[in-house]
Amino acid sequence: MKKIGTIVLSVLLGLSIISGIILYLRNMDAKNAVRISENKAIKLNKKINRLNEKVSNFHEEISDYSERLTKMEVLKKRIYQFESDIKVKNQNEFI
Repeated sequence: MKKIGTIVLSVLLGLSIISGIILYLRNMDAKNAVRISENKAIKLNKKINRLNEKVSNFHEEISDYSERLTKMEVLKKRIYQFESDIKVKNQNEFI
């Protein structure tokens, strides 16, 4: 009877050790997967930061070009007005 109990306890102990090893290996795999995912997330964050900087630079360029365009439109209106004034002046000279 003692032998059967010892055998059962030995089998349970063996199963416990095996399941402990399996759980440990799974835990290590999970830790590795998390570490890999964290590294990928860090790389992606760096890329996103670089892209955000580029977008910010593009916005600044667009703003600069918009200001230039506004100034050019004002100059264009002035030129048209000067041309109009010159035409009127020339017409008055011929009269």
